[in-house]
Formats: sequence, structure tokens, C-alpha cells
Amino acid sequence: MLSTPRLAAAPLQRVHIARLVPLALLWPALLWPGLAQAQFDPSAYPEVSMSVLLKRHAELLAQAKADPAQPRVDDTPQRYRVLVTFRGERRAMADNARALIKLLSEEQPQVPRSYLDYFRQEIGVDADGRTYWMPVRAQLVPFVDTEIAGGDPIYVYAVFIGAVGPRPVLLVNEFKKAQMQ
Repeated sequence: MLSTPRLAAAPLQRVHIARLVPLALLWPALLWPGLAQAQFDPSAYPEVSMSVLLKRHAELLAQAKADPAQPRVDDTPQRYRVLVTFRGERRAMADNARALIKLLSEEQPQVPRSYLDYFRQEIGVDADGRTYWMPVRAQLVPFVDTEIAGGDPIYVYAVFIGAVGPRPVLLVNEFKKAQMQ
């Protein structure tokens, strides 16, 4: 269950540090309406499957695949909530994802050059029979290590920013362990 950030959180309530960062660090507020709120708003992330997400961005993905050396930034990055399975793996962010985030900060005036510093690690997830690596906000990394384990179904609240080669790049702003019935 997503916790609600408060100024004085109850001792037993989990409050993600990422939700308490100053608004100055939430650069997407200018780029994507609705993120200027101090609280995380999960309703701003429509739920889609990974296959639907990839179909929605098929043209950009095809361009990136045709020219793998050229990262492709989506002109209108979209937010999504996607059900995936956490692989239990985390690694330093790949150079191609780093290059795409850098390009995003160069092409979008609202994105500060320092935005690259907010994403240093990526998590491995499975969806629709494929493995994806998704950069995760640095503030969430301690929670990845303590709240989810390999094989756990999770919802990632992510922004699709583009692609490098055949790799779609989704920046994870939040996650929630899925309650499977």
C-alpha cells in the first residue's frame, strides 16, 4: 500500500524519502502537469501492460532500433503504472540509459542538467516474457532493498522518456508491491 507523506509521520508508517524531497528536485513538475504536488499522485499514472506501452511508442522504438547509436527522446514523455515482476537484481545504470537522460536534459529546457544525478541505479524486471532494466530514483533504492524481493510482482510508476537501440527507457518514480489474489 502506498503511504501518504505527512509532515510528522507516525513512527510505524513507511514514508518514502523520495516523496519528501523539495519541489526543486521534482523537475518534471514543469514538464508534466500534476507533478507539482508535494504528494505522489498514483492516479496520474494510468495502468497499462508493458505490451500496450510498447505499442503506444512503436514508432519511436522502431526509429531507435534502426539507428542504435542515436538515443531517441520522446517529445511528450508519458507516465504509466505497469505490473512487472522484480528480478531481485539491481545494477549501476547502463551507459545508454545515462546518455538518454543526458539528451533529455539537453532537449527539454525544464529538465536541469543535474537530473542525471537523480538516477544512478536500475532494477531488473520481467514483463511479457522479456527482461527490462529501469532506472530508479536514487531516493527509492533503500526501499527496493528492503521492501521487495526477487519474484515479487510490483507496480512501477514510471515515465517513458524514449529509447536507445531496442531498449525502451522508463524512469521509475515509485513502486508498490502488488497484492495478487
